[in-house]
Amino acid sequence: MAQYTTPNNTNDWVSYILNEIPASDLLHQSRVAGSNAFIRTLKEEGYTAEDLEAIHKAFALRYVREGMRIPMKMDGCHIDYNSLVEEPDSELKVEIAKAKEG
Repeated sequence: MAQYTTPNNTNDWVSYILNEIPASDLLHQSRVAGSNAFIRTLKEEGYTAEDLEAIHKAFALRYVREGMRIPMKMDGCHIDYNSLVEEPDSELKVEIAKAKEG
């Protein structure tokens, strides 16, 4: 059984989201990451709004990479991952283009 460690910083979180979460668990994990409890916990650990945005953008990018339908509204989740992809900032737009190129 695989040993999972909790990411310790924003780069660890982004890497974990992009490379380690099984595709079959992506929907569940992204819902949890958009919950009040998760967001509050990370803020209490010292993460900034920019850090949280990077984490949520990583989920949006992962949906694109996996070719999965990107959720808009999920119960208990306050992040609209679809809008992150439909109206990306320039940084995310470049990553989405790369992912679509293969």
